[in-house]
Amino acid sequence: MAITLAIKNWFQQQLSPDELMLEYLSSHDNRALERLYNSCADDLYHFVLSNANPHIAADVCQKTWLKVIDNKEQYRPTVSSKPGYLPWHVIP
Repeated sequence: MAITLAIKNWFQQQLSPDELMLEYLSSHDNRALERLYNSCADDLYHFVLSNANPHIAADVCQKTWLKVIDNKEQYRPTVSSKPGYLPWHVIP
C-alpha cells in the first residue's frame, strides 16, 4: 500500500507548503490541511527529534500543528519562504 501511495504521489503535482497553506486558508477544508500536514509533518518531526527525545518531539509537533490551525488567518506568504519548509511565520 505504501508503495502504491508513493508512486501516486510521485506522479501528482507537488504544491509548496505556501501553496498548501493558502489552499487551506481559502477553502477552510480539512483535506487541504491534511495535504499540508502530509507534506511537512515528517520533516518537522525529524527536525525537532534532532534536538529532543521522541516524546518531547511529538508534543512539540502536536502543539505546532494546533497553532497552525488556530492562527491560520494570520498567515501571510513571503517571497523568502523556502520550498519544502512549513511556513513558520504563521506561528506567533
